[in-house]
Amino acid sequence: MKSSLFIVTRVLFLVVQALLTVITANTVEVHEGTVLQAVRTCYNIYLASKNLINQTTAKATLTQMLNVIFSRMELQAVRHLTCLNNLNLISYLLNKCTFTVLSCEFISTIA
Repeated sequence: MKSSLFIVTRVLFLVVQALLTVITANTVEVHEGTVLQAVRTCYNIYLASKNLINQTTAKATLTQMLNVIFSRMELQAVRHLTCLNNLNLISYLLNKCTFTVLSCEFISTIA
């Protein structure tokens, strides 16, 4: 009985480690429901585990996962705003150039 408890404890520890690896990896994109499921799983392991190491690991993993998730969300928002600003600048320059070209053509026509 003792060995099966050890195996369960070890498996839960490895699950928490795997979730942290996947959520924080730069090469893997995890979205919406999957992120929520990973957070829930760590939270449930934290609540249900009687092993202090698993509780501590699950709590630290939750903190790290949420920090990474929010950092990525903030970075994405900045990129989106930068992209919009660049599009506005391009639109402004195109309008300005069109006006300048038309003005030059008009002046050359009446001169």
